[in-house]
Amino acid sequence: MSNADQLAEIIKHSAHSFRVIREQSSLKLNDAQFTALIREFPDRFASVRFAKKDDHGNRIMPGRAGVKLIGR
Repeated sequence: MSNADQLAEIIKHSAHSFRVIREQSSLKLNDAQFTALIREFPDRFASVRFAKKDDHGNRIMPGRAGVKLIGR
């Protein structure tokens, strides 16, 4: 199974951050590799950002990088 197919299977129900994908699957790409994969298949994947907050609840910019499925 290709990395693209693996990624599609992991995020088929909802978007996930790159960190969560690495923690909960066997797909261990770094952020640059995830970004390259998303750019390689723009009809299939889209980049997303997840809110990230500090200990006081203040938003940290930029948020956590992630990916969502846009096509099948």
